[in-house]
Amino acid sequence: MKNNLNILKILELFSIYSIRIWRIKSKVIIGKDKFLKISRDDNLKNNNSTIINLISDRKLKSGWYFIGLNQNSLNRNCSIKVFTKKRKFIQKRDFYPNRNRWRIIRISKNDFLNVSIDNVEHNIKLKNIWLIKIPTILVYLRIHTYIRVYRNILSTNRFGTLKEYWKIYNKIHFMNLQKKSFVRYQKWITEVEKKVFQNLRKKNKNKFSLDNFLIIPFSNVKKFPNDKWLMFYDLDFRFKDYAKDILNFFLSTNDNVNIIYTDEDQINIKGERINPDFKSSWDKELFFTWPNFSGTWIIKSNIWNTAFDKNKKNRFKNEFLSVLLEIIKIIESDSNSQNKIYHLPMILAHKKLSKSKNLNNKNSELRYSIFNEQLKTNKKFLHCNGFEINNDLSNIKYNWELKNSSKLSILIPIRDKVELLKQCLNSFEICKPGIDIEVIIIDNDSKCRKTISFLNDFIQNKNIFYKRKVIKVSGEFNFSKLNNIGFQQTSGDVILLLNNDVVFASPYWGKELASNALRNDIGCVGSKLLFHDKTIQHSGIILGMGGVAGHIYKYLENNNKLMHKINSQREYSAVTGACLAISRENWMVLNGLDSKNLKVNYNDVDLCLRCRELGLRNIILPQVLAFHFESKSRGRPIGRSYIQWKLEAFYLKKRWRNIIRSDPYFNPNLSLINEKGGLSANINKNLRLR
Repeated sequence: MKNNLNILKILELFSIYSIRIWRIKSKVIIGKDKFLKISRDDNLKNNNSTIINLISDRKLKSGWYFIGLNQNSLNRNCSIKVFTKKRKFIQKRDFYPNRNRWRIIRISKNDFLNVSIDNVEHNIKLKNIWLIKIPTILVYLRIHTYIRVYRNILSTNRFGTLKEYWKIYNKIHFMNLQKKSFVRYQKWITEVEKKVFQNLRKKNKNKFSLDNFLIIPFSNVKKFPNDKWLMFYDLDFRFKDYAKDILNFFLSTNDNVNIIYTDEDQINIKGERINPDFKSSWDKELFFTWPNFSGTWIIKSNIWNTAFDKNKKNRFKNEFLSVLLEIIKIIESDSNSQNKIYHLPMILAHKKLSKSKNLNNKNSELRYSIFNEQLKTNKKFLHCNGFEINNDLSNIKYNWELKNSSKLSILIPIRDKVELLKQCLNSFEICKPGIDIEVIIIDNDSKCRKTISFLNDFIQNKNIFYKRKVIKVSGEFNFSKLNNIGFQQTSGDVILLLNNDVVFASPYWGKELASNALRNDIGCVGSKLLFHDKTIQHSGIILGMGGVAGHIYKYLENNNKLMHKINSQREYSAVTGACLAISRENWMVLNGLDSKNLKVNYNDVDLCLRCRELGLRNIILPQVLAFHFESKSRGRPIGRSYIQWKLEAFYLKKRWRNIIRSDPYFNPNLSLINEKGGLSANINKNLRLR
């Protein structure tokens, strides 16, 4: 202990300070009578406030510093404010739990340093607070690296002054705290989109005459001359003035294209562009569940005329959507892989905001009537028994066929932490699965007496409504191996991988997961997972996010106010293994999880990508809602776990290099820097039909 103290004193000579220099200004330390001095793992919580105020016990030298904080708590929205008495300029930074969050701060004059921890809703255990003085050149290089991804929208030179960079650096952090993107849409239009369009128009070789492009409203349903491009638009939509030029450029290098949809935005009453809808590559699941999938379509007249003739006996033969559905059927039945529905990730159309809800509702009702007609006349097209529409007519939930004999086998690997397991199993009683289930718990060397006692009672309890087994597996924690061993004891036609810290919050979750997993063209099925504060933990995995793979919309509120709809059933390249359903048949074809190369990390992503190799689609069911409790307070792995994580990340990137570089379910106009999915400041020079 004395040696550690001596080391800290020596470090302080070099302006490297630890938690021991900090004092509480107005705070209670739980379990202690005095509350001036704090040390590691003190449990902090203010009874009457959401703020913890700290102050250094000495004046600190002026200059640049790294401040590093590590806290253990359930507080997800904490931030810190740093300031001195002499200089009231407040530097705000986010402060996530169980991570070493290093931020640059500046002390302009020798003074006491104040640190205010805001938005404290739960007890905090401070692991450490480091303050390290750093040279100005390191500050410049680090900030330059941090903000260079925003270079295209900044007015600074490529190598600006530190003063300019420091101002931008603080603004970015401030916007992050407000859960806003630093790249504002109006700025993106002028600094990114404008340059992309200018570059493309210069490259345009005018292979087709612009007279070959006909702009047509959805209401004009008839046959057209062959070898034309039909640019259909919905009510209140209009194409950009140079949309034909852009389409001409991309179609000149893609001879097999028959149908395209593009990105779009809205025009408000002031004439300003707002609410961009940046779409993914073709997402059949979203098309059939969300009525606003696309307000414009560009279709080759040849395939349009063929579909129009085939659709003549349909009750809705004069409706655009009815002919579009016929085109989709033609493309799906074509063995030519090049004949598919293409997406152009560029905004080529704008919708004027409509105040008439009655008109929107009427259009939605017509859409659902057309879908219903398709179900009656061609059940093979959708393979379902019907659908349900939510109250505001904004979503469809399909009811997929499920045999009465179907069973869901649930695999739950554990190592102690029995209280988490109890919550998980209790949710099966509170929220009924709606299907026959069996539970296989794979116990990996649990030592706690409470755990062992509970597992014994769990097996012998005759009041539990489902079959259950407990398998003992010794050795290192290998998530993939544990689930592969557990599978051997299953009898269900659908397998559900489930973490012990997941608690279901919606009824009939088992029926929904199983019926979707048993669809012919579906691989892995995931659910929407929330943290305890009802922010999003998982609603789909985006490849390349954070370097390897990340959870889109993580930590954002679970509502409808996002750029992309989060309450519609849709496709993703991968879903999390914390709650993942897959048919027994597909599991056996894929030979389960990769227990050799991906023992702990990314085995779920790998499983999903192998499903895609088989031509299967992976989907998210937002109607299956669950809480994922423990993982929110878990930080990055350390020691051997960190090395293993890095090795498994390297393997995944090597194995799936191409799709990680360009996830088809993520729009290239959006940023991969973090899970918020904000706008990207990069000028994409490799835009293509996809």
